[in-house]
Amino acid sequence: MPIYPAFYNSGRYIFTILFFVHRFKKNLGRKNKNESRLLFHLWNIKFYKMKKFTLALVAFLFIGGTALKAQTVDEILAKYAEVNGSAEKWSTVTTLTLTGKFIQQGMEFPLTSQIVRPNKVYTIINVMGKEIIQGYDGKDAWTINPLMGKETAELMSESEAKDIKDQAQLEDPLLTYKTEGHKVELLGTEDIEGTPCFKIKLVEKNGDESTIFIDQESYLKVMERSKSTNPQMAGMELDTFFSDYKDLGNGLLMWHAMDTKVAGQSVAAMSVSSWEFNKKINEKIFAMPKK
Repeated sequence: MPIYPAFYNSGRYIFTILFFVHRFKKNLGRKNKNESRLLFHLWNIKFYKMKKFTLALVAFLFIGGTALKAQTVDEILAKYAEVNGSAEKWSTVTTLTLTGKFIQQGMEFPLTSQIVRPNKVYTIINVMGKEIIQGYDGKDAWTINPLMGKETAELMSESEAKDIKDQAQLEDPLLTYKTEGHKVELLGTEDIEGTPCFKIKLVEKNGDESTIFIDQESYLKVMERSKSTNPQMAGMELDTFFSDYKDLGNGLLMWHAMDTKVAGQSVAAMSVSSWEFNKKINEKIFAMPKK
């Protein structure tokens, strides 16, 4: 980076000045004391001013050079969009089907999730031979949970409904923040488990806040930090890690491994075997079944 040669050369210049000062002092000893004191005083004034100028130049080159090289949040997210797929590319995705498994406390539970624009989602998790179903048709968020003795569909609580409504959104707010009115702010940089990351604060237009950590080299999302909305974990800080990114075609990348931690301990994970785009989905599944 250019700031280092500038700093190094300025340092060498200061060293050269000090060398000549030493020689000048030696020569002054051969002259009249009063004259030498006057000359030395004048030299000190000149040298002091030169040193101030040189240090100011070094500071300008260092700070100015850093500022020139520092990326803005818009530039970082433009690169993020280039790597992960732009909002325009993602807008061609009308349906998304996820197949994988949910992992908790060493146990694995198969799951499938189907999303249809603009705001419909249907998820099935198989737990010990029982199917837990969650659905949202754009109006009602509902669930069937036989493990809780609920064999028929029931409306979700407000907090549960919010979570599933969020799942129904195909848009990544980091790609649509300019058009959707989300706010982003670059908070600086931070290492996440040894990976240097850009630290970006995201405030969505609905008020949800999170902090996103983007790999400075790959521009992939490494981690997202947010507050839990689950009543049992309300206010707890969740760190969700994303990894195993794969190109799904047409320049669209998606993670295939996710791990959510609380205070450094994994509480839930997900492994995705496939993401399918624009697969035909029977939209009747999203409506809440009648009793």
